Amino acid sequence: MMPQFYGLLLIFLGLIHTASCSSSNKTEEVSSSHHQSKDSLINDSIPTKTIDTSLSKKETPPRLEDFSTFTRTKIEQNLNKKISQNIPLVVHVFVPLCDNEHQGIVPTTASLGNGFSLRSNLYWATSTGMKRYFKEKKTWTLLQSTKNIYHDSTVLERVVFKRTYPNKAVVYLVADAYRGDKMLATLNDFFRAMSNNYTSTIALPDHTISIHGGADLVVFNGHNGLLDFPEGTPTTFYNTTNSQKDMVAIACFANEYFETEARQAQAYPIVRAKSTLHPGAFIISAIIDDWAMLKSVEQMRLSAGKAYCDVHDCSIRTSKNLFYKGWRTEN
Repeated sequence: MMPQFYGLLLIFLGLIHTASCSSSNKTEEVSSSHHQSKDSLINDSIPTKTIDTSLSKKETPPRLEDFSTFTRTKIEQNLNKKISQNIPLVVHVFVPLCDNEHQGIVPTTASLGNGFSLRSNLYWATSTGMKRYFKEKKTWTLLQSTKNIYHDSTVLERVVFKRTYPNKAVVYLVADAYRGDKMLATLNDFFRAMSNNYTSTIALPDHTISIHGGADLVVFNGHNGLLDFPEGTPTTFYNTTNSQKDMVAIACFANEYFETEARQAQAYPIVRAKSTLHPGAFIISAIIDDWAMLKSVEQMRLSAGKAYCDVHDCSIRTSKNLFYKGWRTEN
């Protein structure tokens, strides 16, 4: 059941800011009502001519029952193989910028909650924001920063980082900053990537990498937008390929959400937040570090909790209860 209200205190530069999830039905502006078909709600930021629309043409579309939960064995084998063959791993992070006006949150300050500001947004520009956090980490190298990725400026900026781990794993981290009023677009793009329904490439000085469906790990980091929309929204995407990938959802009550979508996408849910929290980049960093070193899902869960409590000064006991690992039946 969707909670009516819940609060979250965010600590930044010694001050307390409120930016928690709320059940208020604030939705981004779309051209028509939510009663229109799901196909009409597909995000316009990705060129429609490259979207796989084969599912919509089938007389009998797939059902959730056709997509069961699964073990992570196949994914682990693929990651091992890539590392042994010096093939880079790719992480694609989808970040809906914190937005006081257009998201169902308890508002933070005007600057931190400005969903159009790359310079001040809580989830992008602060010491715990995605771009600044990884830019200040000496172990990561910023390779590229590009503004206004698509024609409609849904993604205000894309940054690409690179790191090599002790086990020789080379990881490219791609993070997209979505406008705060484009939550539906963010969710649609995230689920489309999880289900391998869209893949694109980025040409870098040293390598060309595949993102979206071509990534090995896709991450949603920000307000849980699924709280803001009616049932059946966003668009349903099914994975009809033989490829599986990992996914992470760091958003309030993500353990109660994102599982159905993960099943449909055949993406393994490594870590999901259990209740209210500050979706800081330090959580993603801790998970990626374990993921790249091929550690267990349980270790990734524990590392995420420890990283959170290192920043927010909570106990070890609390840290062990902040996140889910895998499917609900595995907890």
